[in-house]
Amino acid sequence: MDFFEEIWATISKNRSRSILTGFGVFWGMMMLLVLVGVGQSLTQGIMTNIEGFATNSCFIIPDRTRKAYKGLPKGRVWAIQNKDLPTIYNAAQHADKIASMCFGGKKDVRYGNWQENYNIIGVTPEYADILYIPLLYGREINDIDVQEKRKVCVIGNEVYHKLFPEGGDPTGKLVHVGSMQFRVVGVKLKSRAKVYFSGHPDQQVQ
Repeated sequence: MDFFEEIWATISKNRSRSILTGFGVFWGMMMLLVLVGVGQSLTQGIMTNIEGFATNSCFIIPDRTRKAYKGLPKGRVWAIQNKDLPTIYNAAQHADKIASMCFGGKKDVRYGNWQENYNIIGVTPEYADILYIPLLYGREINDIDVQEKRKVCVIGNEVYHKLFPEGGDPTGKLVHVGSMQFRVVGVKLKSRAKVYFSGHPDQQVQ
């Protein structure tokens, strides 16, 4: 009891110092809570922006050459071709997944009386693991599609709602992409990702 009486007496004699000390402790704890809250909100925001995207991925994109080579001038334009893929695979043996992408630009995509201009990309099956978006209908592109050179596609959520406003499962139906026809094998759910390539995933035909 004498211990608490001594504390009270000390506080009573030094009210200003006691108030300032208490306020300092309160302010420090409040700032800690605010910083923790801001940090968690920032982390959640970043994770939402890259949702479904492999954060440890890298992309190899060809550019103009900067040096002359065997009589060829610098500034040449070159492209990675399918025949180059085995070399890349062998050189990157520690990579979990290696996917190929071919940017086709924007083309008219049409089904029935509905038509819109969307981004077209050619991908290998592994691409779905690097930028993962769940499916609303159907399946992803698979190895058999690639081996047999099937004209099949997976469409983004916006593409689906534009071409098939009546809803329902569109898998198996043929859509015109430019001058060619492709059979729909899958439909993506609406993407929340803010990190992507060749346009928003909702506006892509793969």
